[in-house]
Amino acid sequence: MKTEPLLASNHVSMRFFHQEGVVEVLEDITFELEQGEIAALLGPSGCGKSTILNILSGLLQPTGGSVSRTGSIGYMFQRDHLLEWRTIYDNVCIGLEIQKLQKSEEHLQKVERLLRTYDLWDFRNRYPTELSGGMRQRAALIRTLAVDPDILLLDEPFSALDSQTRLIVSEDIARIIQHEEKTTLLVTHDISEAISFADTIYTLSHRPAKVKTTYRVNLTTEEPRTPLKSRKAPEFQQYFNTIWEEMMQDDDDSTTP
Repeated sequence: MKTEPLLASNHVSMRFFHQEGVVEVLEDITFELEQGEIAALLGPSGCGKSTILNILSGLLQPTGGSVSRTGSIGYMFQRDHLLEWRTIYDNVCIGLEIQKLQKSEEHLQKVERLLRTYDLWDFRNRYPTELSGGMRQRAALIRTLAVDPDILLLDEPFSALDSQTRLIVSEDIARIIQHEEKTTLLVTHDISEAISFADTIYTLSHRPAKVKTTYRVNLTTEEPRTPLKSRKAPEFQQYFNTIWEEMMQDDDDSTTP
């Protein structure tokens, strides 16, 4: 018997109204996120991926369709948005303060556990400017996890990093997500990133975005699977080639008069 998905987008559409006219951003976006799944929304820049996350999180209301969810949301944006005048510890506790949980012994113990487990405890009294880009992203994820969300939404969390740091940080973030057993939806325009990170990939068309294809990623790797191990799997290149050809076809279609 199939269980109810933790998060579902049901025929969601979105249009924005401007003085110049109507901009159609999303059209009939339908997909599901199961308990424990790591999924990716993969599409070209500007196709509306971040808009989908904003709708799923409740920050925006769709103009059509609906969202159903049975769990709480933790949203990690492209930038870490750490407050430069607050220590790392105080930054991590921002969500607790907003929810008035900063005096909860249970939650404070969780913060300490996360900082110790993911190698930031010794830096808890430092300020964001004293940390590397990768450490800042780890702190941002710990801040999101501190309020114990059921679902993580990650909006291109590695896009501001250089290519080498990006790979290292993706390893860190994947390790944390797996260890914390968090259901996760990653938004990215990077094919390799989607294949190496996700169990399921939903490819999106150009705007107005539609879900084109669903890929179930099965790679032969040592356990636990990590992004770096995934890139070495014999099936990786075939997934990449197939998705690349699909996205290039979409580019050709979008420029056809």
